[in-house]
Amino acid sequence: MGQIDYQEWAANKNFHVGYTLVFNYNDQFHNVKQVTHQGYESCNATSPAATYTNGSDTVTLEKLGHFYFICGYPGHCLSGQKIDILVASAASNLSPAPSPKSSERSSASHLYLISMAAVYQVGESAGWTSMGQIDYQEWAANKNFHVGDTLVFNYNNQFHNLKQVTHERYESCNATSPIATYSNGSDTVALEKLGHLCFVCGYPGHCLAGQKIDVLVAPAASNLSPAPPPQSSEPSSASYLYLTNLSWTLSVLLAFCLSGFAY
Repeated sequence: MGQIDYQEWAANKNFHVGYTLVFNYNDQFHNVKQVTHQGYESCNATSPAATYTNGSDTVTLEKLGHFYFICGYPGHCLSGQKIDILVASAASNLSPAPSPKSSERSSASHLYLISMAAVYQVGESAGWTSMGQIDYQEWAANKNFHVGDTLVFNYNNQFHNLKQVTHERYESCNATSPIATYSNGSDTVALEKLGHLCFVCGYPGHCLAGQKIDVLVAPAASNLSPAPPPQSSEPSSASYLYLTNLSWTLSVLLAFCLSGFAY
């Protein structure tokens, strides 16, 4: 749709190893293909290094250098649906940024707080399932969730879904009249307020089998001191930077979130 210049967007970001990109788009009309530099320059989507078609795809930046992505649908790359991500060395010491000018203070603070937010894959490698591979309440009990954090639910959407419900309906496994319903198969939920957020699978019997989770969102610490190193089973606290009103609708999670790779 030409709503955003992806290269201009990327040029204003500092990408490091461990960050995650999230591409959000309508998978009926778009996809994401990781290609070589030559394929990127010529908009050639044949023989890609990787292909993503989920509609909400996460790509972790695991090494230094350039990552090239294009939409493989005819004409989309030539219309600008392409992005070159340069991954620089990860900063070893997170020193405070210079104090912003008064006119910049509000937005700078907003970005800094977001950059400290954690991204949690619910169930980790097991994902969101009813197979009894994980006790979701035990998993959640070992985490400290704060406003600005993000939950990622990965599941097979032929057999599962995700419904946010009230605490009463959570307790009774009643998925009717949900607060929100997700069925993409890779759904991100931003924790935007304090208190309990309750989720269940709406497929018959799944909640009763344990496919339910109650997430308690506590106040964010006012003093942002370094957190202890995460255990190997926990996700890295790569941050999510949400940019709205963009179009892959490219939600790039910093983790980075570009909303919009849409043609």
